[in-house]
Amino acid sequence: MENVGSILRTCEAVGIEKIFCVGTTPTPIDRFGREVQKINKASLGAEKIVDWKYTPTTTDALRACAHTHTPVCVELSVTAIPYTEYNYSIPTAFIFGNEVDGVSPETLLQVKKHIAIPMFGKKESLNVAVAVGIILYKSKK
Repeated sequence: MENVGSILRTCEAVGIEKIFCVGTTPTPIDRFGREVQKINKASLGAEKIVDWKYTPTTTDALRACAHTHTPVCVELSVTAIPYTEYNYSIPTAFIFGNEVDGVSPETLLQVKKHIAIPMFGKKESLNVAVAVGIILYKSKK
């Protein structure tokens, strides 16, 4: 939950207007209409500034922004280019995966563009909130 709050805070810091919380991703308001304190504490109020929407599937989120943004998966895949080589001048909907499993194989097949943050140590991935920060700040350069 804290990752979602951190992501919202980073989005607000770089001027991102909207995020989609997909599938099992927690949202700042629970299904009973209550604020989720762990998310709100980490976001420091960004959940009230950054527009967010819940969608059950990535396909639903992609449909919602298909006419305005190019979808790009942030994932270590065989077709991924280094994130430093992506053309950030294109309006982009970045897709970040689950902490454990990453972006689903179905989404990787559906979305043709992939970028990756290279890993130089023994671990295969970064915390999702850290990865979001790297990509979003690069997108604003």
